[in-house]
Amino acid sequence: MIWFIHKRRKAPQLLEGLEAAVRRLPVSHVAMPIIQTKLAAVQAGFGVEQELDKVFDRYFSMKHGIFHDLSLVSSTYFQVETFLITPAYAVLFEVKN
Repeated sequence: MIWFIHKRRKAPQLLEGLEAAVRRLPVSHVAMPIIQTKLAAVQAGFGVEQELDKVFDRYFSMKHGIFHDLSLVSSTYFQVETFLITPAYAVLFEVKN
């Protein structure tokens, strides 16, 4: 059971934009194959992130916190896909399909 989620995962804006482009462009449009290929890749990546969330829900019973899509700054800006923190340790997850 999740102790707390500080920042919930949302669908990427790119996914929403690509879905809108597919809905609005004619099927015969020259860019449609490129858009559909990119859309499939983004959907797959987001699907893997959602599967990781299910693993946390199902198998992680100790107290923990989760941050999704955490944007941080050091000498430069960077993003952490999933940050898991417990009383004993912290883990950064970067999942790929």
